[in-house]
Amino acid sequence: MTTTTLTRRATKLASPGSRWRDEAACRQIESDLFFPTAHTQGWKTQTKQAKAVCAGCPVRATCLEWALETGQNSGVWGGLSAGERRGIRRPRETQQERCLRMQPWIEKQLAAGVLQKTIASQLRVDPVLVSKVIRMFEEERAAGVVEVKAA
Repeated sequence: MTTTTLTRRATKLASPGSRWRDEAACRQIESDLFFPTAHTQGWKTQTKQAKAVCAGCPVRATCLEWALETGQNSGVWGGLSAGERRGIRRPRETQQERCLRMQPWIEKQLAAGVLQKTIASQLRVDPVLVSKVIRMFEEERAAGVVEVKAA
């Protein structure tokens, strides 16, 4: 049997907008609490304990949104279990829509020297699509369609 270790800590490849984790109530709690093994002794109690931590969290809504957006299929995020999150209906965003919405972040990553392949991995999209969207950004800028804002 293969064991998978999951972590709630921000990593170098954390998704866009992951600074909310610095304010999370769970940041100094052992991450195992938030990933109970279903149907083992104590999993219901463990889930309740994790949800209790989430109940007083200042970034609970952001955490839940992140879990929904990134398709987290295990653990307690934003005060909801994986099963409860599956019950939330959300309109599906296409990969291209996600890239277009994330244009400022993508451009910031490129300016910092992050590889397109890494950006694609972080956005959970096809690397070819990232290249295509970057070309679109450049063409729009060259045509004067978009306004470049100073950082």
